[in-house]
Amino acid sequence: MEFTPRMKQIFQALLKEEHAISVKNLAAEVGVSKRTVQRELEYANQSLKGYKLKFLSKTGVGVWLEGDAAEKERLYADISSGDSYDAFNRTERRKRLILEILKEKGLKKLFYYSSQFGVSEATVSSDLEAVEEWLGRFGLKVTRKPGSGVSVEGDEEGYRRAIRAFINENVDTQRIREAYEQADDGKRPGKSIKKSSIGQILNGDITERVMDCITGMKNTRVMTLTENSYVGLVIHISIAINRILKNEVIEAEGRWMDLVKEDDDYELAKAIVHELEEEFEIEIPKVEVSYIYLHIKGSKHEKILTAGFPDSRREIQKLVNEMIDAFDKEKAYRFKQDDEFIQGLLAHLQPTVIRLMHGMYIQNPVLEDIKGLYPDIYKRCGQVAKLLEQLVGKPVPEEEIGFLTVHFGAALVRLEEQQEQIRRVLVGVVCSSGIGISRLMSSKLKRVFKDRIQITTYGKTISRHTLRHSRIFL
Repeated sequence: MEFTPRMKQIFQALLKEEHAISVKNLAAEVGVSKRTVQRELEYANQSLKGYKLKFLSKTGVGVWLEGDAAEKERLYADISSGDSYDAFNRTERRKRLILEILKEKGLKKLFYYSSQFGVSEATVSSDLEAVEEWLGRFGLKVTRKPGSGVSVEGDEEGYRRAIRAFINENVDTQRIREAYEQADDGKRPGKSIKKSSIGQILNGDITERVMDCITGMKNTRVMTLTENSYVGLVIHISIAINRILKNEVIEAEGRWMDLVKEDDDYELAKAIVHELEEEFEIEIPKVEVSYIYLHIKGSKHEKILTAGFPDSRREIQKLVNEMIDAFDKEKAYRFKQDDEFIQGLLAHLQPTVIRLMHGMYIQNPVLEDIKGLYPDIYKRCGQVAKLLEQLVGKPVPEEEIGFLTVHFGAALVRLEEQQEQIRRVLVGVVCSSGIGISRLMSSKLKRVFKDRIQITTYGKTISRHTLRHSRIFL
């Protein structure tokens, strides 16, 4: 049975619900009017022929799909395997246009897109203006050549960043995440990818085989990647393999090659490339080893690993101190006593610097929650991020500022919890020049240690009793 793009969207929304949903909320989920959804739902049961499922509705309750779980899974797999974009919805159509341009960098005439979407060439031309703005974020430019067609120009780095960003903004990567968990259980990870939306964009067969390769290596640095970093590595490699199989030239950029160091991460990148060459029976350019190497360097791990850039660790430690001072000068001393915070920030910043230097995108799925719940900390971390900008010479994205907010926020909470537990130290200050100098010294000490000490000033003489009751005598 053929499903219209809009019907696919409606069924996908219904399949996510465990209970009935109102037509109004369903329309909001799909992103169209209530009337449009009602019109489509008139044909719902007709569309479900061939499935042991029923579309049901009840006034005051809502609408839902009834049937066993296996049939629902079958329907979901089928409607996820094709194109779910609605060409008559301008926003959806423009997303599809971005995707088509990224998938096919070569020249395509306007007629090609207009026939695919069922709209006029004038409409496609108008859409291109909006698309150009989005692509411009990654240094890519749409060029129009009269009589020839439309193509995209830009460097390899920008091209890959654009594809990764498009996937993060528009595609549910749940299937790759599920496969990541299956790999931990010793199962073959890629089987569910082919018919998913992510598989349609990256080529499901390629993505499945890539996942089998990298998880089959059982390498610690791969298996300890966070889910987001694992997803990023799979997407990155799948894009590369897809291009190589199409005989598209991958341009080497000298600045990438210059930063490669033959350490453990480089050996891992070479091992991954070797596995891929064996699996796909292709020769992978040396520059791709560099791309994978830098992706590994820029990845986050669930566990803190000591491998990294040893010669830059001192520079990172200096950066950490400067960032803490920029966040809160008054509390800086106590922040620097928090070993958990310092080690966590050090481990976070090493791959962060790599990502920023090379424009590598990282997804922050809780960014909006962070900005909403911790606006003050997020704002202060924006100031902290300026130190990173000075170091790498590039702006720091909101996603990275969000991760800094998590680190500083957690340290701030620990600091507040310890506030009540801080033991005050009794300090006595005496100076042979007189009590005036003692008081001056006391003021300076209090400015540094604040409420962590209790100071008493004395003149030239001091009794043995007083001496016994002062913990520190200056």
